[in-house]
Amino acid sequence: MSSYRSDITGKIIKMRDIHFSSKLFESFCSKTTLDELLCSYKGLPKGVNYMVIGDPGVGKTNCLRPPCEHSETTAQSTHSLH
Repeated sequence: MSSYRSDITGKIIKMRDIHFSSKLFESFCSKTTLDELLCSYKGLPKGVNYMVIGDPGVGKTNCLRPPCEHSETTAQSTHSLH
């Protein structure tokens, strides 16, 4: 029986000691209905991942294509995986 705990090295960090860039919490306006649908204020937070699931043919791609195209045509640094 091997002890996996002996292989773990690390440092405990308190949540109050973690600092994030304020740019992470800025909104990204996609100029679509998703700005209001997925967030309580205008725009989508940059530091958030969304997973859109549904049966084939329900419109997932049609719903997400405009925000992705808008992010590619603007100078904003965004990444999307689809």
